[in-house]
Amino acid sequence: MKKILRNCLALCLAPGLAFSQSKSFDYELTYHGTGAGFQVQQLSVEYQIEASATSASVTGVGTAMLDIHSLVVRAGDAGQIFHPGTNASFSTSRPTVGETEMLQLLGELDNDDGSNSPLPSDAVGWMGQDPVGFISLQGRASFNAVITNTPASVTADYQGQQFTVNFTVLDNDKDNFDIYAFDQLPDLWQQQAFPPFSVLIRAQDDFDNDGRSNLSEYLFVTNPATNDVPFFAHSRTNQSMTNYVTIRYRERKNAAFWRIGVTLSPILGPGVPWTELGVSTSTISDHGTYLLKEASIPAIGARGFLRLEPFSQ
Repeated sequence: MKKILRNCLALCLAPGLAFSQSKSFDYELTYHGTGAGFQVQQLSVEYQIEASATSASVTGVGTAMLDIHSLVVRAGDAGQIFHPGTNASFSTSRPTVGETEMLQLLGELDNDDGSNSPLPSDAVGWMGQDPVGFISLQGRASFNAVITNTPASVTADYQGQQFTVNFTVLDNDKDNFDIYAFDQLPDLWQQQAFPPFSVLIRAQDDFDNDGRSNLSEYLFVTNPATNDVPFFAHSRTNQSMTNYVTIRYRERKNAAFWRIGVTLSPILGPGVPWTELGVSTSTISDHGTYLLKEASIPAIGARGFLRLEPFSQ
């Protein structure tokens, strides 16, 4: 007796079937009784067989017998019978990932009806090179630190075939790379500013021995590898503001960890404290990577010395 599978899947198939979401396709399943086989004809039925404990078989019209275990069923009000694909495809959950984040690697089988079936995590072997750090059995990848946005790839090994998946690892932590890490200076700037294999490249060092730290050179946009004095800033009497002094200086834009303040000391000498002053600042001009700024400092009753100083924020 022939039964067309629509909403009667439970009546027509053996126990032990697994179901997932379905799509429509043109097939008819003919039932030949308990223990017998199924026959697939290209008519208009909407279920698919995913797994079965039965040893019954499915015959494609004009084709050889197929083991029912190789067919897939998806449940729902409408579904289809299809043969699982042998062509695999691989991708990532997104095209870019931060170096401090995790990325999910994905594998699918392309079925003959245009649908896709996820590959089990243990069916794929994943391999990656720097900046890929570790890939779990579940296909979740972590990464080594990068100094700039870096192209990356992993190789998926499935049934002896290799597939390459490409993506980009983003430098979302500017101070975590190699010997330049964790001093609150951007690693890429340090790599570009100092010759290879240099020492004295940390923020508080003075690589060129000109009296200003590498941090100061970074913030005020001077060359830390060259003794480029005289000092870039100058002071003058502000004719339009009585009893004020102004200092004009360059300030690097987007200096994430730092701000610039004006400090005062009554005398010069080792160990003498410098006190930060409350000042107003204005931008004179924008030069792309830095701003030309001016600080206006109220005149004080006693003699003193002013300096520009970086403060962490």
